[in-house]
Amino acid sequence: MEKLDVAIIVSKEDPAGMNIAEQLQQLLQFPTAINNKKTGLFLREQEIISLENIDKEIKADVFVFASKHVSEAGVNSLTVHSVGNWSKAGRGGKEKTLVKCPAALMKSCLKLLAAKAEGTSIDYEVAQEATHHGPYIEKPGMFIEIGSDEERWNDEKAGKIIAATLIEAIEQMGHNGIKTVVGIGGLHYGHNFKKIMLSPDLAVSYICSKHLLGALDDGMLKQAMRKSVPEATSVVLDWKGLGSEKAKIVQLLEKLGINHQRTSDFA
Repeated sequence: MEKLDVAIIVSKEDPAGMNIAEQLQQLLQFPTAINNKKTGLFLREQEIISLENIDKEIKADVFVFASKHVSEAGVNSLTVHSVGNWSKAGRGGKEKTLVKCPAALMKSCLKLLAAKAEGTSIDYEVAQEATHHGPYIEKPGMFIEIGSDEERWNDEKAGKIIAATLIEAIEQMGHNGIKTVVGIGGLHYGHNFKKIMLSPDLAVSYICSKHLLGALDDGMLKQAMRKSVPEATSVVLDWKGLGSEKAKIVQLLEKLGINHQRTSDFA
């Protein structure tokens, strides 16, 4: 098979993923070229977090996993997040291993989701989740999701927004002067990092949320900086969301000589 720039991956077992796939297929016939970016849409039988090493089967530069989001709180949401595990691999992927993150593409997706959700007055929260599951691949990968229940997963309006977002974000692909930072602290939905993602020139690649800070060490932080695409230049701290780990995190950053700011430094 010819090598692609972008592969969009969907599980047939996932109603939200299939919703997004159907909306994409109404707009384009795949494989296709989106502003000269060769793009394919692939449906698979397995659960999406079980598609380990799918980059060995499908040759592409970037992988986008389109799927459902599950939340106990049941919040209507359109989300993006990077891939991998800060600690144990409870839901796919490898223990203490992050997947390369296409931070500029993820930033474009979040900005477009926010604009489209506001423009259509759709009742969905747009958010960037913390990095929290697989599958493992060696190429850059990200998730884009609809949450959080059966009704929302099948909502055609939400599917259309994500489909249109993906097409536009792929059209805009290229780093375009974007600088990348790693986010540390806060809750699972990185509300305090969202303003950075909505800024003109900064993207947040990975978020290590408060409950996983115990797993953050030299190796994991270096891995997050290195695997950000483009490579991360600094760290942003959700200061209030560091809890009892404040001193440890600051000491770690100073030891490694990594510049850091707080989310409160951004308007």
